[in-house]
Amino acid sequence: MTFQRLAVVSFFVLALAGCRDHGSLAGCRGEAFLLADKEKQKTVIEMLESASIDHSVGEDGFVNYLLKDYASVQSIVRTVEYGPELRNDIFESRRMLSTKQKEKYVEGFIENNVRFRIIPELGEYGAIEWSQLDSLGAYRVIQELEIAQCNETLE
Repeated sequence: MTFQRLAVVSFFVLALAGCRDHGSLAGCRGEAFLLADKEKQKTVIEMLESASIDHSVGEDGFVNYLLKDYASVQSIVRTVEYGPELRNDIFESRRMLSTKQKEKYVEGFIENNVRFRIIPELGEYGAIEWSQLDSLGAYRVIQELEIAQCNETLE
C-alpha cells in the first residue's frame, strides 16, 4: 500500500471514528474529521467559513459538519490535502459497515459511473475505493446514501 493511499485510508478511518458526538451540530447526523497537519486543518476551516458551511470544532479538535454538506466538505479537504488537480494515482476509500451498506454503495457507484474496487481485507465488510478522478461523484453518492440511511433510521 502506497503512503498516499495509506494516508487517505487513515483519514477516512478518522472521519468514520469522528461520527460519534463531538459536540455535533443539530441535524440529521453529522460527520467529523481531524487532519494531522494543523495548518491544513486551519485552511479547511477558513474555506468552510468562506463557503458558509455550518461547522463547529470540538474540544478534541474534530471539525464537525452536517451530513448534507459531506460532498462539499470532502472536496475542500481533498483540495487542501492534495491541491486542486484531480489525480488518478491517489486513492480514497470508505469502510463498509454492513453487507447492506456495501450493496447500496456498489449500486450507487455503478449507477453514477464512479469507478471503484472493493478491498475485502479492510474490515469485516471491506472498503470501497476510488481514485481522485472519481472523487466528486463518489462524494455525492456517499452523501445521498448516508442521508437516505439516516432518514430510514428516523422513520
